[in-house]
Amino acid sequence: MRFSMRSVSVFSASLWAVALSASALAQQPSSGAGAETGAYADDDTDEKPAYRRGPGTARDDECLICHAGLGDEDAPKVNLRVYGASIHAEEGCIGCHPGVEDPDIEHEEEDEDLPLVDCAECHEHADDELMASIHRDDDALEEAQSDDDDREQPACKSCHGMHDIFPSNDPRSRMHPVNQTEACGDCHGDATHATGHRLEVPPEYREVVERANAATVERLMSQGELVAAACSSCHGGHAVQPSWKPESSLHPSNVNATCGRCHSSATRAFANSAHAKAAEEEGFAWDLAPGEDIAPATVGSDQPPVCITCHDTHNPVTPSDDRFHRNLVQECGTCHVELMATYQKSYHGKATLAGDVSVAQCSDCHGYHDVHAITDEASAVGGDNRLKTCRKCHAEAPAMFASYMPHADPTDHEGYPILFWVFVPMTGLVVAVFLFFGLHTLLWALRDTIDVLRNGRPRPMFSRGPAVRRFRWGDRVVHLCMMVAFLGLAATGAPLRFAETSWTQAAFDLTGGPEVAGWLHRIFGIMVVVGFIGHLAVILVRMWPRIVGGRFLKFMMGPESLVPRPADFIDVFANFRYFLGLGPKPLFDRWTYWEKFTYWAVFWTVPILGFSGLILWIPEEMTNVLPGWTINLALLVHSDQALLAIGFVFLFHFFNSSLRPSKFPLDESIFTGTVPLEAYKRERPLEWARWQQDGRTEQVQTEPPSRGSRFFAYLIGILGWAVGLAVLAASVAGFLATR
Repeated sequence: MRFSMRSVSVFSASLWAVALSASALAQQPSSGAGAETGAYADDDTDEKPAYRRGPGTARDDECLICHAGLGDEDAPKVNLRVYGASIHAEEGCIGCHPGVEDPDIEHEEEDEDLPLVDCAECHEHADDELMASIHRDDDALEEAQSDDDDREQPACKSCHGMHDIFPSNDPRSRMHPVNQTEACGDCHGDATHATGHRLEVPPEYREVVERANAATVERLMSQGELVAAACSSCHGGHAVQPSWKPESSLHPSNVNATCGRCHSSATRAFANSAHAKAAEEEGFAWDLAPGEDIAPATVGSDQPPVCITCHDTHNPVTPSDDRFHRNLVQECGTCHVELMATYQKSYHGKATLAGDVSVAQCSDCHGYHDVHAITDEASAVGGDNRLKTCRKCHAEAPAMFASYMPHADPTDHEGYPILFWVFVPMTGLVVAVFLFFGLHTLLWALRDTIDVLRNGRPRPMFSRGPAVRRFRWGDRVVHLCMMVAFLGLAATGAPLRFAETSWTQAAFDLTGGPEVAGWLHRIFGIMVVVGFIGHLAVILVRMWPRIVGGRFLKFMMGPESLVPRPADFIDVFANFRYFLGLGPKPLFDRWTYWEKFTYWAVFWTVPILGFSGLILWIPEEMTNVLPGWTINLALLVHSDQALLAIGFVFLFHFFNSSLRPSKFPLDESIFTGTVPLEAYKRERPLEWARWQQDGRTEQVQTEPPSRGSRFFAYLIGILGWAVGLAVLAASVAGFLATR
């Protein structure tokens, strides 16, 4: 009965085999472009499989009884449809499993296991390469693996499969480029990305791949729609070596040639670059320690870059991605440390750190692959090429524009003497102002706190009684315009000034990004200039009668003028004595010495910031009459003067006017224009005495402001100093972080 059943099974298996024979022939890849196995070979041999003739030999019928799912035996099953179309179908079962006919192995009778398949019997060259590779070299494997890595070494079937092996140019093959990531990923993780190589099959093309139309798949690959490079394209097929070994295709000495198989124009350009020539110098040797599997790119490294130094092969960010350009700047800085430091202090560097990729970065000026030393005639930033390079972004740049110094260092007195001798006095001014007013503010805060604790806070403003008119409407409008504009300038400029700090991106997100912040900064700058011109116009209107009447000089030297007088210096000394408890509180006139300092600080800051900002805004037009290095000078002056203004206004001016204990939370007089009569007598006794002497006390008095006016004053005032203090805190944090 068993013989009869076995005969039926053999007959059935034979029918299956004949049917699958036609199916296999029909499913073979077309002989068009790419049909040669070598087109996407996963090894370095010239071996090509013979043309398939059918699903196997007659002896296979015996095997299929158990392994095709036709018999009752509990044996591993083979998918006849897949196996029949595979590249090894012509070999038959015995071709790979000759142990079946070994009389000492009772495979059919006792289900005794057969010996493992020895692929080296046919693929000797591939086996030799594999045995010398990291996949078989015990020493290399141990160095490449971590202590807790318990992965086993791969066998042939780990990569190629068993009964489903197809030519490597067949989309059904595990070694076809569209499938290699998944196959290699079984051991190496889900590394589904490689720079610019589209390792994942787009959904719209998966059906094409599944139909195994090799010619169509290859056409899509040539068009860049599918995978252009697979794992084996870079790492090799069987002869995979760790990149620190000289024989590896990714060793620094070989990687440029490896990439050049596809990127020939880029590697030709790179071959003539300063980076490539550095590796050709006599005595040079690559210094890679065992286990260092990428080209070195450490800070201060003397190892020149190769392709994968800049193009991280497993990074999904491609050269067309903005993130690549931002990362590339940092990559250049790992070797060019000093140049990176000066670049980050330039406008280009700060804008790049802030996320603006429209400005010039390293490769925009020096080139990408064809970087040359500045002394080389071929350098993009040397000689006559410099202006041409500048004009890639600044199309209308005149000849003098080229004297701009992109890596200027104002602390280098030998290399940049003009910048140095501007930097030193400006830095000295900043230090002097902050030291003097820092001490002044600290002592005043302590003294004012003591007075409040002893005597209580002064009576609330406008609690009762008349008021004194202190500021006219023109003064208040100009101040409000300047206040809003200055807050806007600080909020949009400080993030760029401290672009390397962590809070910069969050600040730019609030304003719509660095480009939008830049335009807002210019708009606020125009507002300041307009406010300044308006203030000059108001002064001229008020001073004109005195000028015509010959009283101008007398007024300017009098007590109602903002021009400093000898009495102001006496008040400074007297006030410090008062702070220290060594004397009485001095009596002040219409303007105190700190108010005069604040006024003149703003007065001369506006034209300085305005002119330097104009140079930075329209450098092409300005360098028609000015040398290019004035752009460097403008950035230095603009940056340091703005830092001084932010610190002085948001710390000292805010304290003097509103944040000291006796005034907190606001001195509303600059918004309402009035001061309570009693408060004015207390704070400006000398002017009140003069008014009494002149009989003007009734003339200067007015009605208190309305509730609506006071509400507006508090709303704008408190919001203003809150924003200012936030910008000041961020600026201080940025300043400390960049020291």
